[in-house]
Amino acid sequence: MTKLLLSLSLGVSALIPAAAQAQALPAAVVAIVDVDRVRTTCNACKTAIAALQAQATAQDNREKALSAP
Repeated sequence: MTKLLLSLSLGVSALIPAAAQAQALPAAVVAIVDVDRVRTTCNACKTAIAALQAQATAQDNREKALSAP
């Protein structure tokens, strides 16, 4: 009985990888985003960019002030 179960399990385990390889892969999808257009047309993006630029300017000024004697 155990020899039968062992041989049956070996047979099934040999078939499982073949079944997994037979599955079809989905088609590739490519999306292109024009980031410059998003930045110029989105109001929230414009506000966020302005805030980030202000923070960058403040950081640069702080760095210059700390590096000066």
